Amino acid sequence: MINETMIVEFIWIIILTIYTVSITFLTKKTYDLMVNKGIKKKDAVYYNRKIVHIFAGGVIALIVPIIFLFHLSFVLRSIYNNNHLPFSQKEEGENALLVSDRRQSK
Repeated sequence: MINETMIVEFIWIIILTIYTVSITFLTKKTYDLMVNKGIKKKDAVYYNRKIVHIFAGGVIALIVPIIFLFHLSFVLRSIYNNNHLPFSQKEEGENALLVSDRRQSK
């Protein structure tokens, strides 16, 4: 079943894809500018790769957790409940056996 959240996230995926592709194509212009200014081609390639990594990789990596809050809510709930984490620090109830078994096996 498709809900409103999925549609909004799909729209964000399209926007972020267009952003990433445009950054990639814009580095052609920065490459040409650098080569025309006298920078060696291999250095211009290096700098442009860094531009792509920062703007298409780093910025996206910072934005994604903010945009896709629907999936983040599951992670936050599991951390809050502390029942779904593989290395729970709880030592009572059902988790007590799991934690003590892990400590003995080390």
